[in-house]
Amino acid sequence: MERAEKQLLSLIKATRVLTSTLDINEVLDRLIKEVMEVVTGADAGILFLFDPRTKTLQAKNAVGFDMNDLKHLALSIDEAEAMTGKTFQQKKGQIFTDSEAVESGMANMTKDNLYHLGQALGGFKFPKSSMCAPLKCKSGYIGVLTIDNFSGEALFSEQDLALLEAFAIQASIAIDNAELFSQNNRTREIHRVLTDVSLSKKGLPDLTCALACLIKQRVFVINDFGECICSSKSEPNLVDFLLSRHKKWFSDTLSGAHAMSRKIQYQEKWHYLFLFPIKMDQLTIGVLLIVSDEPLGGIGSIRH
Repeated sequence: MERAEKQLLSLIKATRVLTSTLDINEVLDRLIKEVMEVVTGADAGILFLFDPRTKTLQAKNAVGFDMNDLKHLALSIDEAEAMTGKTFQQKKGQIFTDSEAVESGMANMTKDNLYHLGQALGGFKFPKSSMCAPLKCKSGYIGVLTIDNFSGEALFSEQDLALLEAFAIQASIAIDNAELFSQNNRTREIHRVLTDVSLSKKGLPDLTCALACLIKQRVFVINDFGECICSSKSEPNLVDFLLSRHKKWFSDTLSGAHAMSRKIQYQEKWHYLFLFPIKMDQLTIGVLLIVSDEPLGGIGSIRH
């Protein structure tokens, strides 16, 4: 079979994988294996995902590496660490064509990361050639797909990179679909539990605690007079600080009837705030405040 035909068929198979299962790990694992099948010289591959909390790229799936060791790898984005970190920072696919380029690309890896990479390989060695393609979703860049050649029998080409970028697009679509499915399920679960609590005629404290348990975050209810009338956790100092220093956020949410998110530093610690208007018929009667210690994706699932 001609190489181009084989690559086309592999991309078609990858597209079918996206609709064959909702198990994101299975989808990504099969996509990496397809890359290994059609890219000449591909001996190993890793799909890295960006963790916004730690600002690092962490291995999600891999072929040719032991994930038990590789899961400890964390490449710094701020330092553009290794070939993968540089690709993520530059937001474009790259080829590291020979050993010299690879070693230069990996020169700023920390000792810990070099150790974990060596353990995952069963003994550290530099690839003879590597290429990386960033993963981009609607929300932005979310990871990198990296392929390594260790044998030296074939070095990667621009054609190989174009193929890798096509697979990176497929992986991004799979991740987007999985997140959407997860958020939809979460939305349905939140609505079901809150409806159950409401129908049982329990009060505001029960609703607040039910929501806090579901999303595993702190929840506060602020009335239209700027008073905290209910909370899942007693934190009067934090609430007083927010209402005194950032009263406009609450008034804007009340008057504009639109949700907003903010980030603040309080007691030498960052907090992420999500404010939602509470409506009764067409009237906004208060603000639902959610406080988290980390950025949250999909928090908008409670808006309705």
